[in-house]
Amino acid sequence: FYESLREFGVKDSRLLNSHSQFAFLIDHSHANLVYAKQKIPILFPLSIFAFSCSNWIHTLTLGRSFKYFFAGNPSPPDRLHWLSTMDINDKNSSIIDLNPSGRSVKKLTCDYDWGYYRHLLNAKFALTPRGDFRWSYRFFEAIIFGAIPVLPKADYDPDTMKGYHVYFADNLKDVDLNYRYDLALANFELLVSRHSLYSDAYQSEFCKEQNRC
Repeated sequence: FYESLREFGVKDSRLLNSHSQFAFLIDHSHANLVYAKQKIPILFPLSIFAFSCSNWIHTLTLGRSFKYFFAGNPSPPDRLHWLSTMDINDKNSSIIDLNPSGRSVKKLTCDYDWGYYRHLLNAKFALTPRGDFRWSYRFFEAIIFGAIPVLPKADYDPDTMKGYHVYFADNLKDVDLNYRYDLALANFELLVSRHSLYSDAYQSEFCKEQNRC
C-alpha cells in the first residue's frame, strides 16, 4: 500500500511512515485502509499491475500451462486437508508448493516474489483458501494475474469478494472447472476499479491491448 502512495506522488513522509500518528493504518481484518476515521479498500501498487499487463498478453497465444496453483503455508490447518482433496490427475497438471515458512513476499520493502506471480500467469485457477482473516492477498493476486480463484464455500467473504467470478469447491475431486478468459478479464477490471489508484488509465490501456475498446 505505501508503495502505491509513493508511485502516485505522495511525498509526505508522515503518511508513508507506518509508525507515524498521521499515517494510513491497515485494517487487516477487513482489507481496509484507515485514515482520519475514513476507510478505503486496500490498494495494490502500479508495479504489480504493470507486471501483469506486460506478461498476461502472452498467455493469450501460449495458453496457461497448468490447472491449479497454490504456494505457501495453509492457515488455518484444516485448509491443508482441503488441498489434499484434489484428484491425482489434477495434481499432475498443477503446482502445489506447501511451504511451512509461507510465501517469499516482503511487502514493506516491495521485494515481491515475481516467480510466484509468473506461476499465477501460467495457471488457469488459483486455490485461494482463507488465511488468518476472511480475505487474503492470495485471492486478489490471483485475479490480478488472470487466474480464477477457487475456494471452499465457507471462505467466501461478501465484503471483499462480491462481484467477482469465483468457483466454490468443498471437495476438489467433485468439480469440473472451465477456464474462461472473459471472466478472468472481468475480474481484473473490477479489481483495478476497487483496489488501485490508476483505474481509468489501466482499464483503458489494458482494453486497447486486447482490442476491446
